[in-house]
Amino acid sequence: MATSSGSGAAREGLLSRREAIMGALALAAGSLISTRPDRALAANGDPVLAGGSTYAAGGTTLYLNNPGTPLGVEWAQAMINRNGTLGSPVAAFGGVAMPAAPTGSTGVWGFAWEAPHYGVHAEHYRAAGTALRVDGRAHFSRSGKATIAKGTAHKHVTVASGIGTGAMILVTLQGSAGTGRYVRYAKRASTTSFEVWLNTTSAYNVQFAWLIID
Repeated sequence: MATSSGSGAAREGLLSRREAIMGALALAAGSLISTRPDRALAANGDPVLAGGSTYAAGGTTLYLNNPGTPLGVEWAQAMINRNGTLGSPVAAFGGVAMPAAPTGSTGVWGFAWEAPHYGVHAEHYRAAGTALRVDGRAHFSRSGKATIAKGTAHKHVTVASGIGTGAMILVTLQGSAGTGRYVRYAKRASTTSFEVWLNTTSAYNVQFAWLIID
């Protein structure tokens, strides 16, 4: 009788585990069915698919909304639109700066932590293609203006970020330094500064614009 009772308990334990496993699988299946991609919708009713291709007439398939701001609704937008017939302009991803933000905001922001890495990498598959296009103003933190004073031939400029030994320092006079005066060269002076030299002393206070590329 003890053996029979033990076998019954073992079978009962086995069935309990089996039922628990089947119940968990059923629950998981139900969750998958209830959240399958064709039922996931963005706030505006457009479909949101994970790991698939989505096309929308306006090219907007996902909205991130923050309705709790004091100045109104702030929103961001992601686009998946790889076909020229379904929206213009065509974009793989698009970001929209928050229109209700009290100060300037960013549509697309790339950030890197260490020096060897890139914040944003733009690449075109074709050699003749354009990797980066800018419509409107462009601001570069490694650029600015400075003045060569009348009666001097050079200007020492300090910059906030480091200047590498292979940096290209581009300089253009913004006015006349006098007849026969011109920029002789611009050179790196240290990791945080460079110098601009004229061929001779300037006849006037003259501004120059500079841009560092490296």
